[in-house]
Amino acid sequence: MRKLIWGVGLLFLLCTCTDEKPRPVNITGLAFDTISVDTTCVLIPADSISPKCSLSISLQIAKGKEAQRINQAILSADILMPGYVDYTKTTSPRQYVDSFVCHYINDYKRDYAPLYLDDKENATSYDDIYNVSTSTQMTHDGLICYIASISHFGGGTRPTQQTLVRNIDVKTGKVLTLDSVFNHGYEQKLNAELTKALCKKFKVANMAQLAEKNVLVDGKIYAPDNFILFKHKIQFIYNPDEIAPHDIGEIKIDVSYKALKGLTQQNF
Repeated sequence: MRKLIWGVGLLFLLCTCTDEKPRPVNITGLAFDTISVDTTCVLIPADSISPKCSLSISLQIAKGKEAQRINQAILSADILMPGYVDYTKTTSPRQYVDSFVCHYINDYKRDYAPLYLDDKENATSYDDIYNVSTSTQMTHDGLICYIASISHFGGGTRPTQQTLVRNIDVKTGKVLTLDSVFNHGYEQKLNAELTKALCKKFKVANMAQLAEKNVLVDGKIYAPDNFILFKHKIQFIYNPDEIAPHDIGEIKIDVSYKALKGLTQQNF
């Protein structure tokens, strides 16, 4: 059976600090439009109890000044199912989304039909629901923060929900990674600050006490690929099930640039 595998990192994000609120994108000559898809495919059309595949996609894309560069960054950043559809410079955003939908439905039919036909008494377990909604924010000068909220249900007891964040440099069109934000050798110091932030959030003194709350039970801390660059801090986002059980939900922690002095590159 086909399974969706997501990388680290996929619920819209709001900063809780009054001086670090996200704001609408306001760049002269640049705006955002939305490509929307809502479609349902019946697995076996002639079957009255047939499972269904439902897709709802709302993908924001740039238009106007620097649009091509920004859209290239968005469509190359695995906002939709990672590695599922290849993006090329000649592919328009509409073509990209339509190709994704076509591939997704075709794979659903191919993979689920034989399973359902052998197990018709459990028809609803072969329903597939995939939803993606996106938003854009300005959180730091010259950067667009692109946020996707993704929900997938392919059987089981509950849907998988993830937040995916991409920070895009407007001038270069590049998606910033941890290695492009931090100087070489940043890991140990950053991990120490993340540990402090987690302890503060859960009101404990150390990692052993975090483990008692079912957070970081294995004692291994790391910086997630999901982060938002604000003017005075970086917000790191751990998805449900990433470092704690599902019922704890999404975990967001803040680390100030002051605490990271000497670790970040000069423009942060």
